[in-house]
Amino acid sequence: AAWALAGAGAEVTIANRTASRAAALAAELGATAVPLPAPGAGFDLGGFDLLVNATSVGLATPGAPPPAPGADLKALRLEADQLVSPLVVVDLVYGSEPTELAATSISGGATLIDGLEVLVRQGADSFRIWVGREPPIEVMRSAIRDSR
Repeated sequence: AAWALAGAGAEVTIANRTASRAAALAAELGATAVPLPAPGAGFDLGGFDLLVNATSVGLATPGAPPPAPGADLKALRLEADQLVSPLVVVDLVYGSEPTELAATSISGGATLIDGLEVLVRQGADSFRIWVGREPPIEVMRSAIRDSR
């Protein structure tokens, strides 16, 4: 996601749990690296238009109890009141249930693009390349959402 955004000319900021990884990726992209705040400290989203979660936070483990309410947002150093319009949230995690980040973004009024929609669009692009026709995106979207 960061490569595509930087390639499109967007100003990109990278945060990672490991500061050296954030710095290395930012250097490759010509982006800015910022340290991830300590647990319990919030991440300031002021000035950002788009938040992309490319971590595994929110990915459910089959058979495991769900995390406590707020735990996933805390792991991402986010607060529910930050996930509001006009922010666009892209949560690359997908599974049988919406992630806490996705659900909170929707309830707060932010625009959400969830991992399943990203998967549908990737499949549609592959279909277009390999088959040479426009894909039935609505059919694909319904099939993947119904499989939850």
